[in-house]
Amino acid sequence: MRIFSLAIILVVTSVTCFAQETANFSQFFVNPYAINPSFAGVEGKTGLYLTYRHQWADFDGAPRIGNLSFHTAATKNLSLGLNFNNDRRSVLNTSSALLSLGYNIKIAKNSFIRFGISGGGATNMVDINSIRVDDPAFFNALDNNAFLLGNAGLSLHVGGFHLGVAIPQLFEPQWVSDLEFSFGENFTASDLFVNAKRRYILSVSNRFYFGDDKHVFEPYFLYRVHEFLPPQMEAAAIVHLNHTLWFGGTYKQDFGISGTAGIKTDKLGVGYSYTFKNLGVNKIVSPTHEVTVSLLFGNKKEKAQKYSFVSTVREIEPIVVPKEKEPDTVVVQEPVVVEEITPFIPEEIPEIDSVVVEPIVEKEPVVEVVPEPEPVKADVTVKKGGHEKEIPVGNYVVVGVFSTEQNAQNFVDGLYKKGYQEAQLGYITERGFWYVYVHKTDDPSFSRNVRNKVRGIKEFKDAWTLEVHD
Repeated sequence: MRIFSLAIILVVTSVTCFAQETANFSQFFVNPYAINPSFAGVEGKTGLYLTYRHQWADFDGAPRIGNLSFHTAATKNLSLGLNFNNDRRSVLNTSSALLSLGYNIKIAKNSFIRFGISGGGATNMVDINSIRVDDPAFFNALDNNAFLLGNAGLSLHVGGFHLGVAIPQLFEPQWVSDLEFSFGENFTASDLFVNAKRRYILSVSNRFYFGDDKHVFEPYFLYRVHEFLPPQMEAAAIVHLNHTLWFGGTYKQDFGISGTAGIKTDKLGVGYSYTFKNLGVNKIVSPTHEVTVSLLFGNKKEKAQKYSFVSTVREIEPIVVPKEKEPDTVVVQEPVVVEEITPFIPEEIPEIDSVVVEPIVEKEPVVEVVPEPEPVKADVTVKKGGHEKEIPVGNYVVVGVFSTEQNAQNFVDGLYKKGYQEAQLGYITERGFWYVYVHKTDDPSFSRNVRNKVRGIKEFKDAWTLEVHD
C-alpha cells in the first residue's frame, strides 16, 4: 500500500509540474520557443532544435529530459511550431506534444510584437517491470494516463531588446485513464483552465554588439511563478565571438551555477552545459549535463522579423548611392561648308581709262567648332588600395555595400541561390566598406548601359556604377 500511495503521488506531482519542467533547461536562450510559444518562427526561417538534459547524473532514476522543437515562419506574419517532450523520472515516463500558432505585428522599424498559443496533450507510462506489486488497482490507476497541455505567450522586440511573458500551463492538471477517458463526475469547464496570475514566466534579454559588430554580449533574466512551487529567478550571460564561438554562465535560484559553451555557423549550432553544484534547498552534489543541437535551413521569409541565437550577424541594409542625374544629350552640329564662289567675268569688257580691277579674293569656308562630348563617368570613382581582397582596377555595377565581410558574403550567397552567379564581393580601402557587384568591364560607357538594364530587376533597382583606378 505504501508503494501504491507513493506512485500515485509521483503521477499527480508529475502532471502538476510537467509544464514547468518542459521549459526548465539551462540553455533556455538557444531556443526561446521552448519557454514562450510567441517565439515560434522567430528565426525568420525554419528551425529544428534538439535538447537533452541528464540531471543529477550520479543517481539511478534521476530525471532525463529530451525536447525536440520544430518551428517556421509560414509567412512574414504567421508562424507554426511543433514541440515534443519526453521526461523520464525513475519508473515514470511522460511524453507530450504541442502544436503552436504564432503571429507577429510590426509596430516600427526593427520593432514588433509577437503572439503565440499552443495546444496538445501528454501521456504517462509506468515501467511495470521495475515495480514489484500485485495489486491490479495500481496498474489501473497509473498506466497510460492522459492529460491536456497548453501554453500561451506574448513578446515585445525592439532592436536588440526582448521582453516576453508566457503562461506555461493553460489547463488544470486533470488526468484520466485510457479506459474511461473522463474528467470525473464533478468536472466543469471552469475547472479546465488555470489562473494565469499564479503561473507565468517572465523573460528579458538585450543584445549588445561590439568590435565592429563582430562580437555580441547578451544578458538574460527569467522569473518563474507557480502556485505550487516557490518563485524562481534565473539569469545568464553569454558572449559570442566572431559569431562562431559562444560561452557564458547561468545561475538558477536554489539549484546552482552552470557553465555553458558552444560553436555555431549561421545555420548550425552545438552547445553544452554543465551544472557544477546544486545550491540552496537542493544541495545535491551531483553534476547535470545538457546538450543542444540547432539547425536552420531554407531562406529567410521576405520582410519577416528575425531574432536568432544561432545566426547573430547583424542585418544591415545595403548602402545605396543616390541616383545620379543622367547628363544632357550633347548635340554635335555638322560643320558648315561654304561653296566655292566663281567670279563672273563678262565676255567683252569695254575699255575704261584709269580703271583698276582688283583681284577677287576667295574666302576660307567658315566652320563652327563644337566641343567634343565629355567622357562617360562612373557614379563613384575611387583609387585602388592595398587590401588583400581589394577590388581590382575596372568599372563595376554595384548592388550593395556592407560594413563587414560576413554581411557581404551572406548577401552574395543569397544572390547565388536566386541564380545570380556573377555576384562577387571585394573591399575598397578608400571607403572602408565591402562592395557586392554583378558586372565588371573596362569600358565605363558599357558599364553604364549594363547598370541601366540591371535596374530593371527588382532586387537591383538601386544599382550604380563604380570606377576603380590606380
